Amino acid sequence: MKLGLKQFFGGLESLRGVAALIVVFFHVNDFNWPNPLTSHRFFCNGYLMVDLFFVLSGFVICHNYRLKIGDAGDIGHFMFLRLGRLYPLHLYCLLAFLGIEIAKYIGQLKFNFVPHVHGAFSANNAPSFVANLLLIQSFFSFSNLTFDGPSWSISVEFYTYLIFAVVILFFPKKKSFLVVSGSLILLTMLPLLLCNVNGVTVLPGWSFLRCVLGFFIGVLAYHIYDHYHRYISRWSEKVAFCLLIILIIFMSFRNNAEVDGILVLPVFFALIITIAAEPAGLISKMVNSAPLRWLGRVSYSIYMLHYMVLMFVFRLFVFTQKYFHTDNRNEIGLAFVFLAITLVLIISQFTYQWIEKPYQNEFRDLATKWFKQWKGCA
Repeated sequence: MKLGLKQFFGGLESLRGVAALIVVFFHVNDFNWPNPLTSHRFFCNGYLMVDLFFVLSGFVICHNYRLKIGDAGDIGHFMFLRLGRLYPLHLYCLLAFLGIEIAKYIGQLKFNFVPHVHGAFSANNAPSFVANLLLIQSFFSFSNLTFDGPSWSISVEFYTYLIFAVVILFFPKKKSFLVVSGSLILLTMLPLLLCNVNGVTVLPGWSFLRCVLGFFIGVLAYHIYDHYHRYISRWSEKVAFCLLIILIIFMSFRNNAEVDGILVLPVFFALIITIAAEPAGLISKMVNSAPLRWLGRVSYSIYMLHYMVLMFVFRLFVFTQKYFHTDNRNEIGLAFVFLAITLVLIISQFTYQWIEKPYQNEFRDLATKWFKQWKGCA
């Protein structure tokens, strides 16, 4: 018997929340933040969790929409809902970073204060703002990783959704859809391998291949789950446990420069299937616990907001070290890391409640109204 929607999304949603938190620890290292925790190789390889996001997204989107797209109106409806999921919080974060640039400009103009990394509107300039506004920042070198850097992934993911919808429209039969999905996996994997480009690259253009690759691996994972979950559930608990151990070992002992994201994709592929297939095992009960379910719900806010919070808390740390010099910088730095994590989680709850949910509901209502009318006029 198939899992109910609530059960189905529980474990996978929690998995996304844990992955988002690992990404936060990974980005602490961008600031040369002294502490004894985030320099561990496990967190240095935390960027691999973005590939987990892509595979998870392909799995869940395929579950929800594979039978709901039959014409151009359905594609419009689907993309509008995806826009409502991604764009409002992205826009708020983009405007917040624009406010930071304005504050830097005023500081330079009025108080002769010049930031030691980037001056006001140097990297985060008008062209990169427009690119971020249009969600195309990850396709151009001048705008990639500007303003809210982590938003590069939603840029490529949004257009991957479009590819998914078009593939379903033109290849509605399951067999042909799976053939095309497999072909897309090969077409995106081969350039990364042949050009000796790291599978987890965030270089302009290549990051789009990274997303399409992970997403359609998730699509294939869903179809395997859909057909064979009754059989997989018999041994999924043990396999999921082994896969988690393999993933932890892989991330903990491989040198950051040597890790190729393509190597870890099969682990994500199998882990998602096994967690989805076993709703009653120990691992599934753990990932369905209330704290992790909550972490999963606010995971998008965590991902989008954390870099800004890390910027401010790190500057607070530098300020305290400048005026209250201590010898135990690592310990103080660790305390500030956990302060940043706490602030990220608190703020994420508010943005989820006040931005994400209301706009999702608004976009859902508008999509129902607009595209129903569009179909009626067609």
